[in-house]
Amino acid sequence: MGRGVTARRTAATRLGRRLGSLDLVDLVRHPLIDEILDARRDFARGEHAAFEGYRNHAHRVHNFARAISSLSKQDDEKIAIAAAFHDLCVFQGLDYLEPSIEEAGRYLRDTGRDAWDREVALTIAFHHRLRPYRGESAQLVEPFRRADWNDFTMGLVRSGIPRELRRAANAEFPVKDFVPKAIARMTISWLPRHPLRPAPVFRGRAAFRRTGRN
Repeated sequence: MGRGVTARRTAATRLGRRLGSLDLVDLVRHPLIDEILDARRDFARGEHAAFEGYRNHAHRVHNFARAISSLSKQDDEKIAIAAAFHDLCVFQGLDYLEPSIEEAGRYLRDTGRDAWDREVALTIAFHHRLRPYRGESAQLVEPFRRADWNDFTMGLVRSGIPRELRRAANAEFPVKDFVPKAIARMTISWLPRHPLRPAPVFRGRAAFRRTGRN
C-alpha cells in the first residue's frame, strides 16, 4: 500500500486553518470517502486524472455540507458515503443517478448499514435539485444539495458556503479535471440534442423511483 493511501486513511485527519474573519475552520479528510473510492477505481474507465478530481470534489462537498449544518457522527458518515457515491457512475454517461444510488445501496448492505439506505439514496437522488429540498431527510439532503451546487459551479452559487472555506478547500483538495469535464460533458453531449428537456441528472425523483424506492 502506497504512502499516499496510508496517509489518507488516518482517522478523519483534521486540517485546521485560520481564515480571515473565521476563527478556525476544520477541513476534514474523511477516511470513508477514500476507502470507498480506492476500492472503485475501475469506475473511472481509464480516466484516472478525472477520478482523482472526483475524489477531491467528494471531499469538498463533504466539508461544505458539514460547514452549513449540524451533523451527528452518524449523519456525518452518511454525508461522507453519499459524497463518495453521488457522481461515481458519471463516467458511464449522464444518466448516472440510478446506478450511483444502487452502488451506494450495495455498499451499505455489505457493510451492515442497511438502515441508512433510504437517507443516502435521497441525498444522492436530489443533489442536483434546483430549488430547496424540504422533503424526507431534508436535514441531510438540503445541505448536501447546497454544497454540491457551490462546488459544481466553482463557487458562483454561494449556497451559504463562506468564501474563506471555499478557498481553503480548493487549496487542500484542488479542483482538477472532474468538475470542468463534467460541465463540458453536459453542455456538449446533452444540451444541443435536448435543449428543452432537463438532463437526467436533474430528474432525481424519477431516478429514485426507478430503483424501487418509493
